[in-house]
Amino acid sequence: MSTQKESIFEKALRRLEQSIPEYIKKIGKFQHENDDWIISDWTILPQRTYEICEVCGKEKIREVYYITSLKTNAIKKCGNICIDTITNQKIGRWFRLYQTRKKRIEDNKDAINWIAEILRAYREGGLTKLKVRTSRIGIKRLEKMLTRLCMGQNITEKQQGLVDYYTRKILRAHAEWEKRTAFAL
Repeated sequence: MSTQKESIFEKALRRLEQSIPEYIKKIGKFQHENDDWIISDWTILPQRTYEICEVCGKEKIREVYYITSLKTNAIKKCGNICIDTITNQKIGRWFRLYQTRKKRIEDNKDAINWIAEILRAYREGGLTKLKVRTSRIGIKRLEKMLTRLCMGQNITEKQQGLVDYYTRKILRAHAEWEKRTAFAL
């Protein structure tokens, strides 16, 4: 049974996912209905699926925060507006940013994997074998870009130009390599 190595894309999603419990822990306990409560979980429901906020009664909430009473262990479902109100923090905003970052990582999956592959080939000498010249500055920029993408940020136009540049160079070099090796047979 072989296990596949986790891709850079998968690591980025896992790290982002791991930030949720850390953030919830930072929030700590808060007062609601003369009791101490904590956020125990959070979810975004699928399209056209809704819950009712058990704090204010609002129907059709999709962002659901589960709050747990430290005294009774009772659990309530709460919407993003109520969670901000009862904790006196902008929790809903953090989770919306989380969702945005997650979507960007998912949207940039191909770019993340391609840049990671270019950097891997560079480290292993594969680009040299293809006779693709690279500068240390270019590699540093690709590393910075990969970090940026893995944090859920978009790349700039200038950074996209750099990816396109290396892509064209690698594809041309690969085509030339295939011609050379085809004649050798």
